[in-house]
Formats: sequence, C-alpha cells, structure tokens
Amino acid sequence: MSELYTVDVLNRGVQWVDLRVTQCHPDAGSFPESPGFALQLLLDQAYQFDDSYQRVPAGPLGEAVPVDDFYDAELAVERAKQFIDSVQIYKVINAPFVEKDAHAWVDRKVLARGIARDSEEWESAWQDHWREYWLAVDGPPVAHYRVKVKEPKWVEHLQPGKHFDSAGYCPEGPWVAENRDTQLATPGDAVVPADRLDFPLCQVPRGETAMNHELIRSLTKNAAALEGAALAEAVAAHELFVKSGGAGGDWQTLEAAGMPLCMYDGAADEGTQLVMRLKRLGPGASLEGKNLSSADFSGCTCEGARFGKAQLDGSVAIDSFFDGADFSGASLQKVDFSRASLKGCSFRGANLRGADFENADLTGADFTGAVLVGSRFPGAILEGVKR
Repeated sequence: MSELYTVDVLNRGVQWVDLRVTQCHPDAGSFPESPGFALQLLLDQAYQFDDSYQRVPAGPLGEAVPVDDFYDAELAVERAKQFIDSVQIYKVINAPFVEKDAHAWVDRKVLARGIARDSEEWESAWQDHWREYWLAVDGPPVAHYRVKVKEPKWVEHLQPGKHFDSAGYCPEGPWVAENRDTQLATPGDAVVPADRLDFPLCQVPRGETAMNHELIRSLTKNAAALEGAALAEAVAAHELFVKSGGAGGDWQTLEAAGMPLCMYDGAADEGTQLVMRLKRLGPGASLEGKNLSSADFSGCTCEGARFGKAQLDGSVAIDSFFDGADFSGASLQKVDFSRASLKGCSFRGANLRGADFENADLTGADFTGAVLVGSRFPGAILEGVKR
C-alpha cells in the first residue's frame, strides 16, 4: 500500500495521544475526523516484526486486533467504539490540498532557477522540487489530532517522538478541509511538559559518550585557523562538489580514540568536500549564504561563526563547538548535531527538519520561528532556550 500520511507522536498521557498527521500523497484527500481513522493510526505501530520477519503484536492493542485486519478501514469503523472515546482535529494548516496549486508552486521554483519549460533539464528539476514540496512548511496540509481512548493500554505503545508512515483512510466522514487553530490545554499527565512540546524526545535522559571532548577542544584550539583566502578556496571547492552531484550521500559515524570519524558515501565529478574535522574557523568567520550541504563539521571549533541563510542540509556536525554561532534563516535539514556544544546559538527562522540534537548542549539557544518538524532532542540540554 502507498503511504498517504506521515505521522508524528507529539505527546501522550494515560488515556490520550496527540498526533501530527501530514499529507504525503496527492490522493490522501481531506483529513478524516473519525474514530475509525484514529484507530487506524493507533494500529499502525501496534505490531512489530519477529525474528522471522512476521508481524506480531507489540502490545495490547495489537493483541486485540488481528494483524490481518489492521489495514481494513471499514472494519476499523465498526471496531472503533471498542477502543476510541473521542477524536478531535484541533489544528490544520495549508488546507485544502489543491494539486494544480501544488504544481504551480513547483513550476515557480524551477523557473526561478532559470530553467525553461521546454528544456532537457525541466523534468529532472521539476521532480526535485516536487519532492521538496512535500517537505516544505508552506507545502502539504498538516493536521493535529487529539485521540482519547477507552483504556490506557490502547496507547501505551506510542511514545512522543515516534515517526511513522500510514496508509490509513476513511470510508465515511466527517472530513476537515479547512484550516483550524483551536488551543487545547496540555493535561497534567502529559509525558512532555507544555513548554517542551516543540522538542521531540527531549524527555529521554542524557546518555553517556565515549567521545573525549576535552581532547577535541584542545586539538582544535591549537590548530591553525582556516580563514581568509584559504577558507574562501575551501568553500568554493565544496560548492563545486555540491554542484557536480556530491551532496545527498550517506554518513557513517564512528568513534576512534575518543574522537569522531565520519565516513561519507557519495561522489562528485568535480570539487572537494569540505572536511573540518579537528580544525577551526577564524573568529567571527562568515559562511553566510554558502552552500555547505553534506560537509563534515565533526570535531571542530566554529564558535561565533556566521552561517546565516547558508545551506548545510545533510551535513554532520557531531562533537563540535559552535557556541555563539548564528544559523539564522539557514537550511539545516537532517544535520547531525549530536553531542555538539551550541550554547547561545541563534536558529531563528532556520529549517531544522529532521535535524538531530541528541545530547547537544543548547543552553540559551534561540529557536524563534525555526522549523522543528521531524527533529529530535534526546538528552539535549534545553535550559533557557527561546521558542
């Protein structure tokens, strides 16, 4: 079955769960505000694979509904009264979905790159931006659901921060096709406090690390600063690396003698990937507006650096020191900031979709207006953050 929605578990209490449901397919249609659809969403994660790759129950809900029946929408409508007490869509943005408007959004993106409709590059560029549309803040419709259940055991398999796909649909309404903005109070039994709702998995305790941050700090502070003409040359070589197809590869991150070692699986026809491992930028270095996608910023010192409106999508920045750096308006999708020191950093208006801040120190960081959809903050220090 094709996925119609992506689902994020925002919060949960004893007998309720808040879900963010994002349309990810043109055929999904308007959001069903029905107990049957809500039950399908809860069932999507009610099973797991055993050693033989067979679906088996992952908790009481999976045990109550046979695995062969969980995708049956009409059966879910009948069974919903056994499990669902109520369902409410309290927030909707970007509704309704109009496919011709979505196509026009993509057309504008491609035309802005100077690519003509009748050129050979049009179709490839159009598909790139079509994929971008489904991740954009002003792209597909998004709905927030609060689902209350009959018994606590029906939601115990869902933890805040969980992300999954769903092919659920509703054979009968009601459906919501307009924007909403109803303010719901966060119940006192919530797993995630009200002031931390935008920071997924922040309730997970801080973990131990084998990284030697004192050694990393010492080595980088004693290294010659990358600045001036040398920095400009390195950035230009990386931008050529990106332009010739080097971005979008996969990272494997390792620990070697207490320091990070990041292996990149990707290739480019020209240029050289920027690798800042055990290096440092000069004081107040500016990389504003630069395309640094898929760069290696692991184990480095970039304190006070200016990355405003830069592109760092897919970069790795683990175990580094960025205190006081400015990432305002930057695109930081899927950047790995694990264990980084980011005290006092500005992420105002930045796109942090899918970014990883596990065990990062974000004391005093500013996330005003930042996009945090799909980001994760297990073990992060969030004292004094602004949102």
